Amino acid sequence: MIASFCVLWILIGCIFLLFCKQTITDIQRENIRYMTQLNENINTLLTTILTSADQLKSIQMYDEKYKSILRENNRELPIHQRWENIQYMERAMKHAVEFNPNIIRATIIAEDETYSTLGYVSDEYRSRIVDIAEKTQLDSIGKTVYLEVFEEEIDLLKYGVVTMLSYLYDYSTKRYLGLLAVDINFSTICEVLDDGAKKADSTGIAVLNDHGLIYQSPSSKMSLNDDPESLERFRNQTRNFLMGNDTFQRIKIDQGYYLLTAIQNDTSGWSIIQYQSENALYENAFNSMRDILYLMIGLAVVFLVVSYLLAYFISQPLKVIDDTISKSKNGHLELIPDNTATYENDVGRLIQNYNEMVICINESKEKEIASEIAKQKLRMQMLRYQINPHFLYNTLNTIHSIGCIEGIDSVCQVAGSLSRIMRYNVKGGEIVQVSQELQNARDYLAIQMIRFQDMFTVEFFVQEGLESMSMLKFLLQPMLENAINHGLKNVRTGGKIGINVFSEKDDLKIVIWDNGNQMSEQDVTYWNHILESENASYVPGDEFDEAEWETIGLRNVNARIKGFYGSDYGVHIEKKNGNTEVYLDLKRIDSERS
Repeated sequence: MIASFCVLWILIGCIFLLFCKQTITDIQRENIRYMTQLNENINTLLTTILTSADQLKSIQMYDEKYKSILRENNRELPIHQRWENIQYMERAMKHAVEFNPNIIRATIIAEDETYSTLGYVSDEYRSRIVDIAEKTQLDSIGKTVYLEVFEEEIDLLKYGVVTMLSYLYDYSTKRYLGLLAVDINFSTICEVLDDGAKKADSTGIAVLNDHGLIYQSPSSKMSLNDDPESLERFRNQTRNFLMGNDTFQRIKIDQGYYLLTAIQNDTSGWSIIQYQSENALYENAFNSMRDILYLMIGLAVVFLVVSYLLAYFISQPLKVIDDTISKSKNGHLELIPDNTATYENDVGRLIQNYNEMVICINESKEKEIASEIAKQKLRMQMLRYQINPHFLYNTLNTIHSIGCIEGIDSVCQVAGSLSRIMRYNVKGGEIVQVSQELQNARDYLAIQMIRFQDMFTVEFFVQEGLESMSMLKFLLQPMLENAINHGLKNVRTGGKIGINVFSEKDDLKIVIWDNGNQMSEQDVTYWNHILESENASYVPGDEFDEAEWETIGLRNVNARIKGFYGSDYGVHIEKKNGNTEVYLDLKRIDSERS
């Protein structure tokens, strides 16, 4: 017996060595995957900060007075008219940035005037920006460049700023209107990078551009600022990595090796680099495996001794236990007969504990079933309330801008529609009439048609007698949001969005369609496969990358429908006559039955 145990533990030792080798490989792969994902998250946040001022480039597209002030010669006007024009421009610029904490100052340098959100601009700042713009390739309409990090004194406070430069044009005539300079707070960018460095734990984060080092995480044990040779090696390795298809690169610095991953920010051209020492990566793994090895040796010794002493006393009781377990059917565990509990040893106590455990398990199964049902209902409720807050944010911005610039009628219409949407969202139960869901959709589209004037029209078709039917609440708005933000994202005029409601036998069909022609047949097949394979248990995680955020509404609606109506229902997509049609397949429910 002892010889058999020795052979067994030799085999376990060999398996352990293979496990150690595989563990090291898995640790490296998982760490590289995490570093890559963190780089992508940092890149997304960095892009969000740098592009937060993009709306300043398009004010002239919807504000005729704003555009006319930039086109005319302001210095030839009477002083009071010139003053009014300056005030109007500064108010319009402030409205565009007042809810943006990333922007310190926005300035427009026209041929005859300079406008700033701070009300003034020094001649030194104006000359520097103009000089840089003349040396920078801003030769295409809408092109944007980001300058080096400069230290600026603004309102007696010193800031590190990244300046965005872009020429403003009258897009209808392609006439030059002025030079836009937006100073973005570099400390906000550093906060994002510092937060990423905290999540990275033992890795270091650096940001490089064509001229040198922009940022390095404070926790990094290697200072690139103090080592120009290492910095140049980093730049070269990063350039090679970005040009290739590898997931990581192994580089040697000083006496150690580092694992390097990088991603290039397309907005600024900066390279976001994450690096980690191989020694630090594997140190914890080696310590853990060493502890496991010691534990295995100790357990082996104890196991051999205890097994030899107890082997003769447990065979018969174990046979009784095995027979009892074999009789268990349909998941219901049987108790071991009481007479076997007369064993006055550890086996007897084991049998007693086993019987107590069986009683607890059998009693808890009903509770587990009830708990699972409750969890399913809670999951559906959570899916319902995971609504992209971007719509409400844009709507409030629209109300604010229109109220300040265009007039009270549009404000009243937007405010009324938004009020009804919010009441609809927070009041009532899970089930509503089709007419109520359609009214909520009309209110949402009314707001978006004011926001995107002349961009699209809306068509409704509702089969007679279906408006009084009952359906799951809040299914249409996420689909309409997808149609506008993605289906018509390249459409400026002539777009169409439609909602068709009809019945087929015992089913209620709702079709949301658009003519944006954004989805290919391959995309349709891909998404139908995802929607068909997902079930009601789909719940997004706490953090999203950009691609998942754009599809969470579609997938949540699909999960809610499957969770409420059953797996035979859900969402599918079709491509017909250049239109993208999203079908909501629901079960027909009369109002009296609901």
